[in-house]
Amino acid sequence: MYYIIIDVNPYLSRKLREMKSATDTELNSDIDNILKEIGSRIRTKRKMVNKNYEDFARAHNFNKVTVSRIEQGSNSSLKSIIIIARTLDIPIEELFKGIH
Repeated sequence: MYYIIIDVNPYLSRKLREMKSATDTELNSDIDNILKEIGSRIRTKRKMVNKNYEDFARAHNFNKVTVSRIEQGSNSSLKSIIIIARTLDIPIEELFKGIH
């Protein structure tokens, strides 16, 4: 059995695609800003403990690229963020405090 889908209102379909694209762009921008803020908080705490991220990464057996990416707010896994936060004794709620 085959079904044929007919787009009866191409204008509406185009508008819905445009709205989704705008929402995706807005959401991605929000996520980028949140990751940058979290990275900044981690960097601030790390600088109190170690002078540079390479020494910190080496001392705690982290990949230095991972530490750098997290501090820059690049796309990072939540698992990596949590591990580094715990190493620096940063409560998870402190990372997200004030972020909406």
